[in-house]
Amino acid sequence: MEQLFGCTSEEFISRISERFKLDGESVGGAIFQYVHIKIFDHNDEILVLFKPKPTLLAWVISLISMAVFILKGYYVGSFVAVFIVLGFSYHLSKQLMTEILSHTQGITPLRGGNQSSNG
Repeated sequence: MEQLFGCTSEEFISRISERFKLDGESVGGAIFQYVHIKIFDHNDEILVLFKPKPTLLAWVISLISMAVFILKGYYVGSFVAVFIVLGFSYHLSKQLMTEILSHTQGITPLRGGNQSSNG
């Protein structure tokens, strides 16, 4: 997902740092929440790309559960377990992305002042 903000990169980063744990180009929330952020300067605005990703812990848990199911002989169950764990982590990361967007909306001025979209 991408969003256009009417501020500088520093203002955006400071706004995120107020509430979330920012580590370079990534924002971490709870154990399974991780969002990768890329910021591109565009004139007097910035374009921010948000990409929710599963955490390293989610990958480790999914690989362990896959190995356990394969050792037991449940090959289909191993893939189901991986998809459940990674899907859960991806879903939580999307929730974090929504929280970040709602937290940063206060710094987003609308283009064109007070004009209505109806004309």
